[in-house]
Amino acid sequence: MPPNNILDPYFVEIFPHIPPDQQCIGVDTLKAKCAEIEGAGSTDAQLAMMGHSDVVDLPEDKRKAIVAGGLDQMYWQLARFLRVSNYTDFEHSPPPQFKVLTSDVLQYSTPSRIEEATPYLKLILAHFAIEKPGEIDTIPLMYLGVALHKIPGEEAAALNAFTAALDHGDGGSTNNTLWARGCMSRLLRRMGQPQAAEGQEAEIRSEPPML
Repeated sequence: MPPNNILDPYFVEIFPHIPPDQQCIGVDTLKAKCAEIEGAGSTDAQLAMMGHSDVVDLPEDKRKAIVAGGLDQMYWQLARFLRVSNYTDFEHSPPPQFKVLTSDVLQYSTPSRIEEATPYLKLILAHFAIEKPGEIDTIPLMYLGVALHKIPGEEAAALNAFTAALDHGDGGSTNNTLWARGCMSRLLRRMGQPQAAEGQEAEIRSEPPML
């Protein structure tokens, strides 16, 4: 049974098993909520929409920080929904290295709607850059690389995102790293760089199996 709170982390775990029409409702609901809060006329209105009316007496900068943090949480949940959403167009089959290991990594063999998360991921990364200048938010950057690699004309930006993310961390899990490297390999082949693609595929093969 789906949790009542659409931001509940458990929702992402069950999302792939929800019927596609219900997935669309969940994604559209969260997109609409983000747009509603973004378009509110004041910080107080935004806080009220988020259920934080009790903090209206805080200084403006702290109230804005609460709004920004709340929006980040919503953007990230939306990106994770879009990563695992079932996709109805199977015209483009995934590369062979996506078909790996166990049913727990179904996203490697099932196309997703991750490209729709591009603007939300950019907002997350922009806020992170303000909060922690000079640092790299590795996991959202990997997600951004995957999202951009599916958008024609964004190949260079996608490659930059992948390179920066993979140079600065492991993505928090083998799951994230395999996903990013697999998409990066496909991107490199599209860009006419087969040797670089083979390097990513070798990295995928060297990852320990997920049990």
